[in-house]
Amino acid sequence: MELLKPILLLIHVLFAFAYVAGYVATNVLTELARRTDDPAFRRSALQFSTRFDRMLNAPGGTLVGLTGIATALVFGYSFLSGWVLASVGRSIAPPPPATTRPWCASCVARATWRSAASRTSRYSPSSC
Repeated sequence: MELLKPILLLIHVLFAFAYVAGYVATNVLTELARRTDDPAFRRSALQFSTRFDRMLNAPGGTLVGLTGIATALVFGYSFLSGWVLASVGRSIAPPPPATTRPWCASCVARATWRSAASRTSRYSPSSC
């Protein structure tokens, strides 16, 4: 049982790294696709974004939760511990709302908004 503890903890941490890497890569590629006017680049960026999401983000998030529960059981932690409750609460909480605002205040001042006919409130990629 003592050999199982570090192995399970390592697997849990590796899945956490996979989840974070997939989350960051998916969001960065989606943002790059959103900011470009080149349809070929947009298509490629969204294809890679989908791959990262399916290969790292979705399974990593699921498996980090499952291995986290298993790790807590093996280490003998109570499920009523503060950090366990916080991690479970964070994993079931809804994500924050998406924003379409520019990244910085100077971009807001220089932003070129597209017409209302396009039904988007995104800014022009040339504003940054």
